[in-house]
Amino acid sequence: MHARASRLSAVLSGAWRRARTLVRSHAAIYLAGALLSRIAGVALIPLYTRRLTPDDYGEYSIATGMLQLLPTCASLGLTAGLSRVYFGTDDRAEGERKMGAVARGMMVVVLVLLGALAVAIHLGVDSSLFGVTRRHLLLVVAAGVPAAFAMVPDLYYRAVQRPVPAVLLQLFGFVLSTSSGLLLVLGLRRALDGALESVVLSQAALGVFAVLFVLLRLPARDVIGETRAALAFSIMFVPHFVAGWLQVTADRWVLTAYGAGAELGKYYLAVQILSPIPMVITSWNSAEAARYGELYREEGPEAAYRSIGRLTRQYLLAATLPGLAILAGAPLLPLLVGPKFLGALALLPFMGLGYILDSLYYPATNYIFYVGRTGLIPIVTTVTAVLGTGLSILLLPRFGLAGLVAARVFSAALRSGAMLVAARIARPR
Repeated sequence: MHARASRLSAVLSGAWRRARTLVRSHAAIYLAGALLSRIAGVALIPLYTRRLTPDDYGEYSIATGMLQLLPTCASLGLTAGLSRVYFGTDDRAEGERKMGAVARGMMVVVLVLLGALAVAIHLGVDSSLFGVTRRHLLLVVAAGVPAAFAMVPDLYYRAVQRPVPAVLLQLFGFVLSTSSGLLLVLGLRRALDGALESVVLSQAALGVFAVLFVLLRLPARDVIGETRAALAFSIMFVPHFVAGWLQVTADRWVLTAYGAGAELGKYYLAVQILSPIPMVITSWNSAEAARYGELYREEGPEAAYRSIGRLTRQYLLAATLPGLAILAGAPLLPLLVGPKFLGALALLPFMGLGYILDSLYYPATNYIFYVGRTGLIPIVTTVTAVLGTGLSILLLPRFGLAGLVAARVFSAALRSGAMLVAARIARPR
């Protein structure tokens, strides 16, 4: 009896130690920050679904979807290449200096390109483009500049594995976005204008901090030379991120093209409700990608390749758990959303499956990134995005939103599977 009690005590003690380690892990810190931020974002759903029409909410989804792409494209991929610059040398101080130089060059590139885009929109767009008015397009561009800048401190803290400052920055942005949204949409009754203006205000505050961070914290030398060298590999990420963006947002554009603005609003609400799934995956990947970079630097490409299977199972579990939690809470969602948007609830199980399948894409992509075969990434993402978009165009007229969701699930499965094959091809022989 005493021996059995001792074994039970040892098991409980081990479980407690593992639980404490998990809670203190970087992934848990990133996830806690993302969850708190998401709670702030969820507070806006009842407001927006009652103060905006489904058509307005659909335009809001298109405009904010553009903002997801602008920073990477306007930087010519330099925002995505900052981590590679940091981990590209064995000397951490040298990696920090290179990151500082490329960050300064990236800011200049973003200012020039987005300034030119703003002029082109002002002169070339009469009233609207793809359902988004000229004024709202200019607001998106205005938010895109500081959004690109704000990626620098975030990427730096994640690269050096300091999750607390990264999470605090994320929380600050979400709190500011939520408070300004409440003020502009609820208090000043600015409807869609206010919703987009709140995004600009929150990104501007983060952008100011980012400029000060780069100038005061990151050393730099030979900004032009380092930026030119970084562009040699970062620019190939532009088609990759365009394709990745299409993977996530093309279905919204297809709905807009078919004039289904009200359906787009419901569809985007389903995306918002399911956002904890990609949020958990992003948080997990933020911690794992940095550790994976250290594994590659210290043990080489073969050890990194052998870890893909283990990491894939971890990512799958990390995506499935929040998906099940959302489905369990789905009966309570009518209390949260406006009556005009209740049709979004039927989409949740199927769209959730797409997000879970999409999580399998990350481990193989991280391996390809660090092994230096980055040319494979845009090939996979571009081909799968084109096939997924084509399938959406084919299925939407015949099956409505059901066809659109089916195309999304197929596209996610195809991209994840193709990236695993690409990792095998990238494996050094």
